[in-house]
Amino acid sequence: EFERTSPAFQIVVDDHTCIRAVMGGILQLNVKPGEIIEKGAVVAVNTKPFGTEVSRIKAPYSGLVVGCTTLPMVIPGSAICHLVALESRTRVLQRMLERQGLLFE
Repeated sequence: EFERTSPAFQIVVDDHTCIRAVMGGILQLNVKPGEIIEKGAVVAVNTKPFGTEVSRIKAPYSGLVVGCTTLPMVIPGSAICHLVALESRTRVLQRMLERQGLLFE
């Protein structure tokens, strides 16, 4: 048996989105699960096989990254990243995670 503990905090998520690739190519992710990102931040860069940039995929709003693809190749419509909106709670969550040493850098 093991001792059950409650999580350090809980947040109710009202809004979330799956960021998807607009074009196909090789994906270079710039974020990882657990990161808090700002609106307009570059989530990933999509390139052709020889490195020519095809597109930059940006965050539609500020929020918490809860999941990312592990596949390097994408086609149009492929899910890249799952982002939850935190709105005004973003700064509070960031400070709380920093205080507890849980913020992923």
